[in-house]
Parts: sequence; structure tokens; C-alpha cells
Amino acid sequence: MISRASVVAAVLAVTLAGCGGGDDSDAGQPAASGAVETLPSCEETWVVGETLPADYDGCVITGNEVQVFSPGECPSGAQYATYEDRYFAIPGEAVQEVTSGDIFSDPDFTEFTESC
Repeated sequence: MISRASVVAAVLAVTLAGCGGGDDSDAGQPAASGAVETLPSCEETWVVGETLPADYDGCVITGNEVQVFSPGECPSGAQYATYEDRYFAIPGEAVQEVTSGDIFSDPDFTEFTESC
């Protein structure tokens, strides 16, 4: 008969064998887990003229690197999202792109944030 301690030791040994070693190239990157695994790719999400999903929570940049929805707020109380300091939209509305290289000095983005 196998003792309970032997089973626990075997399970612990197998569990610990999966730890350590390996490639640390993703160290410091947010890991995709749970609901994050269902996020769409940023490349497919942030398309000028296409609608930013109304339930936008973020997107996957590459691999397991995630862009989390960190909303800005409009004077109307609506929330907007930005991506790569280049794209902006209110979830459920069309994605727009800055016209001047810097989102924070772009006249279209300034007008958008003052009137949305």
C-alpha cells in the first residue's frame, strides 16, 4: 500500500519539476490568463474607421503583452480609449487616428476630448 506522504511527495516533485529553467524572455510582461486570453489583437481592434467594440476591455499587442483599457473621460461623462498615442475612440464608435504625430498636441484629438 502506498502511503499518503509518498503520494504528496510525488505530486510535489512533479509540480516543482515544472518550475525554473526555461526562457525568461517574457519576464516582466503581463501574462495572459483567464479573461485576458479572450482579448482580441490590437492590430485587428484599432483600425481607422472601424468601430471600437462597445465592450472594449483592452487588446493583445503581441504574444502575451496586453494593452489594458485605461479610459480617459469626456466632458459628457463618456469614456474614451487610446492606443499607441496614435489612435483614439469611444467604445462603440469609430476609431480615429491623429494627424500630427503627437496625440497630445494633435488638434483633432484636442477637439475630440473637449467635445465628446
